[in-house]
Amino acid sequence: MSGLHEKDDAVQIATIQSILGTKARRVLQTLPNVPADIKERTVAGILTALETYCVPRKNTTYEQYVFRMTTQEDRTIDVFVTDLRRRAEHCDFGALKDSLIRDQIVVGISDPKLRERLLRETDLSLEKAINLCRITEQSVLKLVALTL
Repeated sequence: MSGLHEKDDAVQIATIQSILGTKARRVLQTLPNVPADIKERTVAGILTALETYCVPRKNTTYEQYVFRMTTQEDRTIDVFVTDLRRRAEHCDFGALKDSLIRDQIVVGISDPKLRERLLRETDLSLEKAINLCRITEQSVLKLVALTL
């Protein structure tokens, strides 16, 4: 350990600035919430400002768009649902997450007859939708196997 965290703020700030390099120091000078006067700067303030600048901002609208554009295509229902769940993690759906995944299954499923069946269900839950899709998928696979 270097013991840098035990040194006073001036030494820590100087170390941070020397590690950053010229381009990063220029960026640091333009960031809001970082005082122009070096004597007013704090280690925590500099690190927070750099983190805010460097960490990419989350675009919830874009993430929800990607979620809503997701369709089954030629994937199995399990792969489709896994993809929807993964994408939903970035959408800030909160308590509505399961119902929105269910709705996207109905909208994005490849089989129009299965979609019609799902739409007829009055109390369709996510688990019920997935089970109905799995059953239909297995039935189709068995029918195909019988015809071969």
